[in-house]
Amino acid sequence: MATQLILVRHGVTDWNEQGRLLGRSEVPLNQRGRAQAKAAGEALDALKPARLLSSPQRRTMQTAEEIGAICGLEVEADERLAEIWLRGWQGKTFADLHDDPDVHAYLKDPFHTCDEIEPFVSVQERIRSLMTQFRQEQEASPVVVVSHGDPLRVVVAEAIGLAPGNFRGFSLDNGSVTLVRIGRKQCHVDLLNWRPGDLRLSQRG
Repeated sequence: MATQLILVRHGVTDWNEQGRLLGRSEVPLNQRGRAQAKAAGEALDALKPARLLSSPQRRTMQTAEEIGAICGLEVEADERLAEIWLRGWQGKTFADLHDDPDVHAYLKDPFHTCDEIEPFVSVQERIRSLMTQFRQEQEASPVVVVSHGDPLRVVVAEAIGLAPGNFRGFSLDNGSVTLVRIGRKQCHVDLLNWRPGDLRLSQRG
C-alpha cells in the first residue's frame, strides 16, 4: 500500500504576476488565482480525497479552502508546508536584487546560506518529516497537499531520488496538480505539473 499525495501549488497572486518574491507574505490570490483553485477542486473531486493539508500562508489557505468547499473537506494547516521565509528579499524582483551577490550564489547553489533566506536544509528537513509521517501512516485514500513551488519541488525530488541541488530542474506552476505515491520502500510520480485551470491548454484542444 502507498499513500497517494495530490500536490497543488497555490493559485497565482498579483506578486507572482509581477515577478516579486513572496516569501511568507500574506498576499491573497487574485481573480485568476481563485479560478485556478476552483478548477483544481473540480478536477480533484473525482479522486475522493480523504484529507486536505495546507501551508498556513494566506494564498495557500485560500486555494485549499476552495478545494475543500468542492471536495467536502476541512483544511488542516501544517507549518511544515510553509513557504521559504525571506527577509529583505521579500517583495523584491530579481531585477531589484541584480547586484546582490547572495542572490547569485543562492541561485547557483541552494545550499548557500545567508541572512536573507531560510537555509535549504531547513526546508528539506521539514518536508522529509512530513514524508516520513506518510510512509509510516500509509493512508489508503488520497491526501491533498497545498503548498508552494520550492517545498513541493522538494517533495518530488525526494520521491524520485533527485540530487537536492537539482530540485529546481522542473516546473510546478501556480495552480498545478502533481500526483506522488509514497510507499515504505519506493515512491512514484504519476503526474507532474498538470494545470486544470489553464484555459490556454483547454483552447489547444
